[in-house]
Amino acid sequence: MAILESLPRVASLDLLAVLKYAVVLPIVGLVLYIFQNEIRRYRARIKHLPGPRGWPIVGNLLQNRGEVPGDIYRKWAQTYGPVFQIQLGNTTAVVVNSADSAKKLFLGQRNAMNSRPTFYVLHKKVSKSVASIGTSPWDESCKQRRKLAAGALNRPRVESYAPILNLEAREFLKDLYSECRDGSVEIDFRPSVKRFSLNLSLTLNYGTRVSSVKSLYDDPLLAEIIYVESEISRFRDTGSNYANYIPLLRYWEPVASFLGLDSDPKNHAADIGRRRLAYNDVLLNKLKEEVAAGVDKPCIQGAVLRDPESATLTREELISVSLSMMAGADSNQPTLSWAILLLAHRPDIQEKAFTAIKEAGVLDLPSNAYASTKVPYIDALTKEINRYFAVLKLALPKATYSEAHWGQATIPPNTLVFLNTWACNRGEHWPQR
Repeated sequence: MAILESLPRVASLDLLAVLKYAVVLPIVGLVLYIFQNEIRRYRARIKHLPGPRGWPIVGNLLQNRGEVPGDIYRKWAQTYGPVFQIQLGNTTAVVVNSADSAKKLFLGQRNAMNSRPTFYVLHKKVSKSVASIGTSPWDESCKQRRKLAAGALNRPRVESYAPILNLEAREFLKDLYSECRDGSVEIDFRPSVKRFSLNLSLTLNYGTRVSSVKSLYDDPLLAEIIYVESEISRFRDTGSNYANYIPLLRYWEPVASFLGLDSDPKNHAADIGRRRLAYNDVLLNKLKEEVAAGVDKPCIQGAVLRDPESATLTREELISVSLSMMAGADSNQPTLSWAILLLAHRPDIQEKAFTAIKEAGVLDLPSNAYASTKVPYIDALTKEINRYFAVLKLALPKATYSEAHWGQATIPPNTLVFLNTWACNRGEHWPQR
C-alpha cells in the first residue's frame, strides 16, 4: 500500500525533472551555439582591415536601424577609411566607399573581384536551378554567358536597338501628353513609367512589347511579370533578408511556417522562382520560333540565339541571360520617376536641356533618329541624374574570386564586397558637381 501511495510522488518528480531538462538543455545549447559562433565570427574578421565591432550573433546588421545602409557606411568611412570591413551576422563583408578606392580594387584587381556571392534566400530558395548573370558566382558557365551577353551589347548591336529606344520614348511621351491634355490637368505618371520600363526590358530582350497602359493590368502574362519581378527584388535585397547572414534563423523558418507566424505563404520564395522561369520560358520559346521563321525583331536574346556559340548553352543558361536583362525594369522605374520630379521642380534645367537639343539641330531630324543623336548636355544631365539618384545605394554585391589586397590587409577568396555607390557619388567634390 505504501508503494502505491508513493507512485504519484515519483511520477511528479520525474515530470518535474523532465520539465527542468526541457528548459535547461535548450538554454545550454543556445549558450554553446553563441559561444562557438562568436569564435567563428572573430576568426572570420580580416586582419589589418579596420571596421566597427558589432553585436553578438547579428554583428553590424541591426546597427542604426531605420537609416539607409549606404549612408551609414558613408559616415563610418569618415572613421575607418574608404575601405573597411563589417560583419553581417556570420558574414564578413568589405565596403568600398570612394571612387578612388573602387578604381584601385575593381579595376586594378579586376580578376580577383569578378565573382558574385551566394545568398541563402536568393540562391537556395528562389533560384535553385538558374540565376542571372549579375548574381552568378564566377565559373566557366558564367564566363560563357557574360561573353555572349557582351557580344549582344557591343556598339553595332546597341546601334541596331536605336529604333526600339525611339519607339518606346515616343510612346511614353505620347502617353503623358494624352493624359495631361496638353498640360491642362494633373496626372499620375507612374503607370506610363511602368509601361515604358517594362517595354524597354521586354523589347530589348525578347522583341515583344506592351501595347498600352491598360495591358499592364488586363494581360495575365504582363501582370505576372510585374508581380514576380517585384517579389524577386524583395528576395534579392541584401539588407532585409537576415537569413542570408544568420544561420540560426534558417531553423526558425519551418517552425514559423508551421505555427502560421510567417508573413509569406509556405514555399513562397520557391514558387516565385518557378513562376519566373515559367514566363521566361514562354517568351524564349516564342522568340525561338520567330528566329527560326526569320521574322524576329532586333533584340538581345535574339542576338544571343543567332550566335553560333549559343548552341553550347543549356536552357537554364539561356534563361540566365534573360533574367539579367529583365532586372533592368525594376531599376528604370524609380530613376525615371525621380528624373521627372526633378525636372518638374526645375524648369530652368528643362529650358537649358531644350535649348541644347535645339542648338544641336536634333529638331530638324526625323523623329526616328533622335535616339541615335548625341547632345553633350543631355549626356551630362543623364549621367548626373544616375549619379545623384542611385537606385541601389549599395551596388549589386560582388565576391572575391581570389585574394585581393588593400594596404596591409589580404582579403580572402569568397569574401562579400559592397560598392557603396551612395558614398562614391557623394565624394569630396560633391557640392561643386
